[in-house]
Amino acid sequence: MKKIKQLLQADLSSVIVPIMIMFCLLSAASEGFLSSYNMYSVFQSVPIYVIVGLSQMVVLSLGQMNLAVGSIGVLSSVVFGITMQSLGLPTVVCILAACVAGIVQGLIQGIMITKTGINPFIISLALLSLYKGMALVITKGQPFSNLSAGFKEFGNSRFLSVFPITLFIAVFICAVIFVLIRYRKIGKRLLACGANKTAAVYSGINYDRTVIIGHCLSGVLCAAAAILQVSRFGSVQLSIGDDWMLTSFVVPVLGGTLLSGGKVNVIGTFLGGILMVLINNAIVLWGISSYATNAALGIILLLAYEVDRMRRTMMNNQAKNAVKRGA
Repeated sequence: MKKIKQLLQADLSSVIVPIMIMFCLLSAASEGFLSSYNMYSVFQSVPIYVIVGLSQMVVLSLGQMNLAVGSIGVLSSVVFGITMQSLGLPTVVCILAACVAGIVQGLIQGIMITKTGINPFIISLALLSLYKGMALVITKGQPFSNLSAGFKEFGNSRFLSVFPITLFIAVFICAVIFVLIRYRKIGKRLLACGANKTAAVYSGINYDRTVIIGHCLSGVLCAAAAILQVSRFGSVQLSIGDDWMLTSFVVPVLGGTLLSGGKVNVIGTFLGGILMVLINNAIVLWGISSYATNAALGIILLLAYEVDRMRRTMMNNQAKNAVKRGA
């Protein structure tokens, strides 16, 4: 029991151990798992899962949730498709336009949460439908396939035949978010607001502004994930983001982020993304029906929530014991 408690307290251990178990199981039971083709496919999926997980992690740090991650991603990708295919603008400009679209969507969400008094869950749920509907209306259900050849090639380029270039982009984004959360004022404010809103306000933190910045950051991360997914598949599909919502919660929580807010783990979120990719890869290699993916995600989310609850209980008990010892 003591070892289990220590494992739960060590955020990275609770995700590293399952990764090691999954890797060993797949290596032993699946002949093609370690092939260069499959490993490249695994590493190519990691960036999307990681960045989507980061987009939710930022909002979870506030003690809130963003149900619209997938819809923000698809609408941002539509902006990317319009600027590239319809307007013929350079790739860099198209990427910037998609990122701005993500920021604007996050800004709208943040302003509505802080200024209307409506429950953040309801706002997020409503915007999920609104943004997706806007993407469908704008495109009339048609994909954007006539994209830059160089952009498509970049999305499938690789290093040492196994590592996709997009993986290094995900690592860079993780590094940026890590610095923001760990060393910059905005990161400390996000965590303070998530841990205790009242205490944060009394300490001089502008709560509304912090929430808006958090949602803007989440929005631009959703846009970045969408751009990488477009570069991978070579077209803007309206199915982008359809399977992001559950994944966006599972990935950071597995890595040690608290659903209640006030505590996040960027490295753990990166590892959580790897674990989710391995699980999906196992479903494919073991011939399990693809329909089982959502069922597996639901089970994993429940388990992740239970781990999250146990972590919070232990943290509260430690705090109470520390107060008693001090008294």
